[in-house]
Amino acid sequence: MFLSNKIVYGYVIALCITSLGTATGLLLGNYYHQEILQKNQTLSQEHQSLDVLQLDILYNRPAKQLSSYLKDPQDFRRESAKFLESIQTTLTLLETHIASGKLSKIEGLEPLLKEHEVFLREFKQESQALFARLDRLTASPKTLAEVESQLVNFFKSKNFLRFIEFPDRLAPFVQTIYKHEKEADNELSQAKVLRLQISITSFLLSVAIAALFIRYISHAISIEQAQANQKLQDQLVERQQAEARLLKSETHQHAILSALPDMIIRINREGFYSEFIASPSFPVLGVAADLVGTNLSETLPPDLVQQRMEYIQLTLQTNSIQIYEQTLCIDGKDQIEEVRIVPYSEDEVLLLVRDISEQHFAQRDRQQAEIALAASEAKSRAILSMIPELMFRVGRDLVYREFITQPKDFAMALQNVNLAGRSMLEMLPADIAKRHISYLQRALQTGELQFYEQKIQEGDRFYYEEVRVIKINEDEVLFMIRDISDRKQAELALASSEAHSKAMLSAIPDLMLRVGADGVYREFVTQNRDFAIATPKIDRAGQSMADVLPKAIVERQFYYLRKAIETGELQVYEQQVQVADQLIDEEVRVVKSGEDEALFMIRDISDRKQAETARKQAELQLHKLNQSLESKVRERTAELQQTNEELIRATRLKDEFLANMSHELRTPLNAILGMTEGLQEQVFGDLNERQLKALGTVERSGSHLLELINDILDLAKIEAGQLELDCTPTSISHLCQSSLSFIKQHASQKGLQLEVKIPLNLPSLFVDERRIRQVLINLLNNAVKFTPKGGRVNLEVTQLPPDVATSDRPSLQYLRISVIDTGIGISPENIKKLFQPFIQIDSALNRQYEGTGLGLALVKRIVELHHGRVGLTSELGVGSCFTVDLLYDCSSEIVVSKQPETTLLLDAPITNENDRQSPIILLVEDNEANIITIVSYLEAKHYRVLLARNGQEAIAIAKAHQPDIILMDIQMPVMDGIEATRQIRLDPNLVNIPIIAMTALAMSGDRDRCLAAGANEYVSKPLKLKQLVTTIQSLLKLCK
Repeated sequence: MFLSNKIVYGYVIALCITSLGTATGLLLGNYYHQEILQKNQTLSQEHQSLDVLQLDILYNRPAKQLSSYLKDPQDFRRESAKFLESIQTTLTLLETHIASGKLSKIEGLEPLLKEHEVFLREFKQESQALFARLDRLTASPKTLAEVESQLVNFFKSKNFLRFIEFPDRLAPFVQTIYKHEKEADNELSQAKVLRLQISITSFLLSVAIAALFIRYISHAISIEQAQANQKLQDQLVERQQAEARLLKSETHQHAILSALPDMIIRINREGFYSEFIASPSFPVLGVAADLVGTNLSETLPPDLVQQRMEYIQLTLQTNSIQIYEQTLCIDGKDQIEEVRIVPYSEDEVLLLVRDISEQHFAQRDRQQAEIALAASEAKSRAILSMIPELMFRVGRDLVYREFITQPKDFAMALQNVNLAGRSMLEMLPADIAKRHISYLQRALQTGELQFYEQKIQEGDRFYYEEVRVIKINEDEVLFMIRDISDRKQAELALASSEAHSKAMLSAIPDLMLRVGADGVYREFVTQNRDFAIATPKIDRAGQSMADVLPKAIVERQFYYLRKAIETGELQVYEQQVQVADQLIDEEVRVVKSGEDEALFMIRDISDRKQAETARKQAELQLHKLNQSLESKVRERTAELQQTNEELIRATRLKDEFLANMSHELRTPLNAILGMTEGLQEQVFGDLNERQLKALGTVERSGSHLLELINDILDLAKIEAGQLELDCTPTSISHLCQSSLSFIKQHASQKGLQLEVKIPLNLPSLFVDERRIRQVLINLLNNAVKFTPKGGRVNLEVTQLPPDVATSDRPSLQYLRISVIDTGIGISPENIKKLFQPFIQIDSALNRQYEGTGLGLALVKRIVELHHGRVGLTSELGVGSCFTVDLLYDCSSEIVVSKQPETTLLLDAPITNENDRQSPIILLVEDNEANIITIVSYLEAKHYRVLLARNGQEAIAIAKAHQPDIILMDIQMPVMDGIEATRQIRLDPNLVNIPIIAMTALAMSGDRDRCLAAGANEYVSKPLKLKQLVTTIQSLLKLCK
């Protein structure tokens, strides 16, 4: 057996003895320590369970007051239910914790919980009975005092106090467990010390035994070593003689090897191995002594070959030593090598490779130790640096242990906390305490720094706080709170300022650069890559104009640069620059921006120059063309003058004819309709059934005739280009509903089903409301007319997507209004005939369904005047769908009006200058028949009428439009006429407007009630329209 092996075996045996003894001591110490640790963990679990129970009961404790909800029985029932729900939640928590068994080992606690569980069930039944009894009493205001008295007695009762104060009864058990935990911690510390003592004793004893064994082995080995040394002495004499002969030849190599103790290889410029001077004592990838003459690419991976060749070329080029490190995987282990490449000759280098793995790993361990030390120092520095902030220690039991710093002017979160020993739950708002507790528990569990920000409101101000929670030990953490309100505001202001600056700079199309007095570019403020300027070679600051610009441009720029710096005035000039094969025109502005520098602003004005040149050429050509056209114009002017005079005369006659026809036909017809409606209301006396039926026929015929006349006149106006639109923002929902009201009666008589689908929050349309209502009424009338009994008519409104609407203006969209019926339908060949004046698709239909064929033509013309479009899809025998697409601005906000919608009746026969100056009458009426009768009669008398259907709408419209007189019905929904009159009289702007009260009751005392509320006159229904107009005129004269 070799001597070295014996020594190794002896030390191995001694090491085994030492390890065995040490392990035995560790096992004994760990066994005792583990028992104490298990006991400590059991106490911690019990403590945590009790804390959770206590917190849950506190969070679910109900409010102590329900008196504020007595005025509203529904609110009282809701809050009573919440009260009972909190009792049930607490009861469920008790049952859960009792069933879990985690608190069963705490002496005296489980009986207390079971006792409180029984009490809660009885308390819940008592509360349910009380709230059921009080719920019946809250229905009457007379019993509210009795209810409030019973509630006060209930909240003062012993049972309620016992329910509220139960969490306080758990506090002694918390303190007891906390005391036991302290005792267990002391025992655990003693166990740690004992474990350490046992380990050290066993280690020392094992070392002593191993030392005795090594001493014995060393004595035996020394004898054998003496014999081996004698043999080596003989061999040494022989080797010394041989080494003397080799000493001279190894001198050169020894000098190199002494400087580079590791692997040394000579390699030429092409990467071929020339000589292996020294072999390594460690494994090297792709290197062996028999590879002389081979290339690096034959033994190494491509990435290593490329890297090594780059360093070889760099060494030969710079004639300097290159050093780098590389990490290789050899035999499954990472090996870090330091590679030195030293110049050897013009075409060769020496490659020295050294294994620095152990050195690297040692350095890494040292760096990790330094990092750990730096972290410890950083922690200390952090604590010291945060002294200006609020710093305090909090225990696992949520009690403040110590306030390290406590600024007086700190934000709201802890401004009231000024004494240690208090609990978070006692001193903080519930939401802040809950957040602090969550991060406290997370810091204790993970041991990691917890970081979060919180926003706190104090009055009408908001504060921002940065909170850090650091674990100190197993039982407490350190809170560090910093007021970051100023930083938050500064961040918001800085972000806004930066965005504003970037936006302004990005919007500037010019090239802007700062240039010093020496002609050196200092900064490019803006750079546009697409800008064709005189400095195409400039790509960074620090260059001089003379180095990159043509001489002529440099001289000009230096001239204006010096002039701007000397005078301080703005210098503006233009220049032409040859860029590639293109001549560019530029406008240059130079302004002084410092004592020795100026700001250049360069703009490409090639397009402007080209436009000026083109304009001059066009003006010259236009001048020549005008001279040739003037003679032709003079000839045509004489001919056109005569034609224009005849056309003007014909147009004037047509306008006069339309105006006369409109006045002569519509005025008497409206008078007839108004009187007919008055007769139908039996204003002039009672009528029999036959008379009423005859009046109905007159009314329907007159209304139909009026529609035909209006269609003809409107179509004529459109064709003559005289129809002007009065476009205003219009509610589409109100427009559709008001249009439906005109055909509801006819549809009901035919037994048709009307359906309306209008989405919520539709945008307003900018249209002529009266004309679009005319379009919808025309389409709805056709749908009702051509749909048989029992059919269905739908009115739907939808928003079309942009791709369906228009592609050239994506910010505009169409709103589609569809009228769908289940009527007779239209065949495909007849669809093309529609929308043309005086054309009906079938003469048989003309005999069955009355009409002139003007309606759809008028619809098409009105919609096209609004830049809209009309569409139709139909199937014979199934039904039709007419669509009206109107443009609206999708970028505008959707306005949902909170004011009541108003309807301005604009169906007067003629609107001339006199009508526009006529008095405005506000009619407040909810009966549809009365509205039609009164409005028609007043409009026939050339009054302008505003309509409100209840008192609340009347007040809003009166404030908005300041009418000349108000007709106020007394009985109305929402708000009656008496109350509306009183409120109008309270407004200083409306106090002088005359009010005529109208009522159908005609009871004694009605006149006095109306006059006392503020009415000027009183009339009873049925109204005498002529007398009503006389009263209106007399009141208007008095106001004047």
